[in-house]
Amino acid sequence: MQLVLAALTRRLARRRREPSAAVFGVLFVANLLFSFHLFFTLFINSSFLGQFLPSALVGLVFTGASLAALLSFASVTRLLRRIGNHRLLVLIATVQVFALLGLALAHSALLVVALFTLIYTNALLLIYVMDIFLESLTENESATGTTRGIFLTMYTIGGALSPLLVGFILGEGDNFRIIYFISAIFLIPFTLLLGFATRTFADRPYTPFHARATLAKIWRDFDLRAVITAQLLLRFFYAWMVIYTPLYLVQEVGVSWKEFGIIMSIALTAFIITEYPAGWVADRWWGEKELMATGFGIVTLTLLAVPLLTSANLLWWAILLFANRVGASFIEITTESYFFKHVDGSDANLISLFRMTRPLAYVIAPLLASLILFFAPLAALFPALALLMLWGVILALCLHDTR
Repeated sequence: MQLVLAALTRRLARRRREPSAAVFGVLFVANLLFSFHLFFTLFINSSFLGQFLPSALVGLVFTGASLAALLSFASVTRLLRRIGNHRLLVLIATVQVFALLGLALAHSALLVVALFTLIYTNALLLIYVMDIFLESLTENESATGTTRGIFLTMYTIGGALSPLLVGFILGEGDNFRIIYFISAIFLIPFTLLLGFATRTFADRPYTPFHARATLAKIWRDFDLRAVITAQLLLRFFYAWMVIYTPLYLVQEVGVSWKEFGIIMSIALTAFIITEYPAGWVADRWWGEKELMATGFGIVTLTLLAVPLLTSANLLWWAILLFANRVGASFIEITTESYFFKHVDGSDANLISLFRMTRPLAYVIAPLLASLILFFAPLAALFPALALLMLWGVILALCLHDTR
């Protein structure tokens, strides 16, 4: 009898620990809403800032915002320990809504820069908060690639549709304020849905952030060090492309904002098509390293081709950038899957450092690009980035595979 009771107790405890499929569903839908919020403004930020500042200072604003984000990641564990992940989500998302509305109404350059810095930082923290929710719910590490694939696919659906919608809203004009207003609207159902679904979330103990100890832990583990570096290269690629692709296509090649929106929407469908299958394949067949190396190789080749395409032909640009994003999607899902197979929901410090790669890339990329632009034209940025992506191929091939 005691054995039966013990078995029932263990079964009930296991059920209590198992995440509800409904919570996963809400998290995926919330990520879709979040992606609309993020991507609606992603490609117009540099142009909007350019209405208030000289072009030479726009990259420095991204650098300053990224430094602020790095500081926030260094202290976010303290907030998690004090108020928990659920309350942190609601707090940041609420502040983000009002900050976006403020940016839509702001006319002072100083206020625009301050609000942009706050919005940029909050967006990265919301990604971090969702990481903790998802990783805490994903107890079966062998399904990490599949789960992350679905999660990222929802994210990229918004990413693919947003540039198209923004392009049609803007048309031939540059009324960016309405875009920030719409971005704020998407965050309201995001906050309500995810806030309600996670109201009973049980936080695991969060270790206080110690940069030296966390870096030492990563330095001792080659695989963690390599995959975080690969993620940094990917974020470097994103930062470079987000800031300079619209500038190059719109200002140099002569593509309109409407055409740019169509091109980017087609290009970003690569993530929708490839990320879930790539995650599934990484879990069941190949592991991550082969797909990661392939992704870096595709990105390298397509970046080298960018300066060779000089006409404003919408179809050819869509094909080239679609292929480029296929490579990026392979890198994204494999670095995410590989990293999160090596950590769990209690590893908030490692997750913090992993997510710090995004703002760190935005610190380095504009500075390096600005230096290159002193000596070379805008088109030279893309082959320069291609050379850096070759490092990713070497890193990926050196990883110990998970299969």
